[in-house]
Amino acid sequence: MNPVTRLVQFTTKRLSLTFNTPTVMKKYLLLFLLTVVILKSYSADKEKWKVYRTNNSELADNVVLVSFIDSTNKYWFGTESKGISVLDNEKWTNYNTGTCGISANSIYAMATDLYGIMWIGTYGKGVSTLDKGNWDTYTTENSDLPHDYVHTIVVDPQGNKWIATGDSGITKFDGEKWERYTDINSDLPDNVVYTAAFDKNGTAWFGTESGGLAKFDGKTWTVFQKTNSGLPDNWISDIVIDKNDMIWIATLGGGLACFNPTETDKEKAWKVYNSNNSGVTNNAVYSIAIDKDNNKWIGTGGGGLLKFDGDSTWTVFDKTNSQLPKDFVYTVTIDKNSNKAIGTWKGGVAIFNEEGIK
Repeated sequence: MNPVTRLVQFTTKRLSLTFNTPTVMKKYLLLFLLTVVILKSYSADKEKWKVYRTNNSELADNVVLVSFIDSTNKYWFGTESKGISVLDNEKWTNYNTGTCGISANSIYAMATDLYGIMWIGTYGKGVSTLDKGNWDTYTTENSDLPHDYVHTIVVDPQGNKWIATGDSGITKFDGEKWERYTDINSDLPDNVVYTAAFDKNGTAWFGTESGGLAKFDGKTWTVFQKTNSGLPDNWISDIVIDKNDMIWIATLGGGLACFNPTETDKEKAWKVYNSNNSGVTNNAVYSIAIDKDNNKWIGTGGGGLLKFDGDSTWTVFDKTNSQLPKDFVYTVTIDKNSNKAIGTWKGGVAIFNEEGIK
């Protein structure tokens, strides 16, 4: 029994014994109200954060590289070497090569298609799919997947899967045909693609390891690099598009960039946020997520988790001022209740909500 519960029980008992005089009643009523305030404060603090590690839960691995939230609000955590751990209302389910048909235990990408099929990118054994309990796998041996090391998987509005693999560019798969784009047969600037996103017009945005940002509308490629744009670094780790159709770009050395694709003036089109000019705590940015109020939640490589309103207000959550288990935040996703699912490097995972986990 926690101390707050004991205090409530004690106060209630004392009230029942001493309720016979107005003075004593007032005294103990004030004590009871104080107890309620303490209880609410205690509960709120406990509910804002939940931390799961291998030593206090069934999370398979404390190194979490990717997180995903499905249509039923289950949290999927892809780990470095122990497969996938799924959290559903405090119940854990683990998928690995010893328990199911998944092809490998090193998980780098997860997505669902229009039919609810899970597409899982592994590092070394291609793509595994999960459809109503049935597993299947695409590799270089049984398909036209060009490489078995998968960096990211994104599903476009038409249901096509875009799969970035190894140093083999980006491959589009419609369920039957594979169509590959590289720096040889297209204007893709770099064959190592780490991230991708689609805007409301269906235009693809690809982030590469050394070639910067590439835009592809199905016919024409446009490339943005340090030399021809306001992009601060050519190594891009994440891309998201906010509610105002701004392109937010995480880089692994130049901090965070925001690009307005409709602005023709290059100087006005780009805004860069780094440790010298903003609340960015570390210029290695690994992940970005957008909440319902259009706030940006930013995972950094050593600077903790950041919240940015897109204007001027930055809030830092790190080990010194919160229950964040590790300041290296590899991945962050947000569920329909505004809970943040945070995957860290060697710190396990955390579920966080400023207003209390819902």
